[in-house]
Amino acid sequence: MTSTSGPDDLLLPPGTCLVHIGPPKTATTALQGAFFTAKDAAMAQGVHYAGKTRHSAAAVLAGIGRPGFFSDDGAPSTERWQQLVSEIRSSPASRVVLSSEFFADADEEHIARVLTDLARPHVHVVVTLRPLVKIVPSHWQQSVQSSSRMAFDDWLHAMLDDDGDRSVNPAFWFRHRHDQLVARWASVAGQDNVTVVALDDKDHGMVLRTFERLTGMREGTLAP
Repeated sequence: MTSTSGPDDLLLPPGTCLVHIGPPKTATTALQGAFFTAKDAAMAQGVHYAGKTRHSAAAVLAGIGRPGFFSDDGAPSTERWQQLVSEIRSSPASRVVLSSEFFADADEEHIARVLTDLARPHVHVVVTLRPLVKIVPSHWQQSVQSSSRMAFDDWLHAMLDDDGDRSVNPAFWFRHRHDQLVARWASVAGQDNVTVVALDDKDHGMVLRTFERLTGMREGTLAP
């Protein structure tokens, strides 16, 4: 008996823009670095990693209506977002990948704008998730790197207690109530256009292989 392998059930159709929305602390930097390093090899296989740098942060912030980190006012310039959209929509590649954890900060209004702008003609949203027990200490460590002197126990009480001071990290639960994050994007994109990838901390290559399958690239194209 001979068997033939059928098409991969994860493979997205030609014309798709894969929008990876994070959230933060879910291998976003590693994934973006792998795609950016393999940009030429990916393009040779019909996959365009969008953006001129590893992470098109300023453009995405403008796309979701937030000013850049170094802006002096609250009105984001849309020029970089429009340039990124033009790059994606004019790409001759079969599939385009855009990855930014800042998409996790978008509300429904800006999600609708992002999905409309990036349709070429299809948009598929991918969410990568890790257990909160891994994410929470990582966020606290980042706050310390940003000059916070709050002890870990105090930070935990602020984040987890019913009467905790959420101003310590006001965006945390908007990003990391993962059920609500997925529901927010699925309500606009449609459930069939959202894939959730639950990461395996014992297999760091799993997320790279999953994105290879989603985009139809050869295994090993993306390397840590």
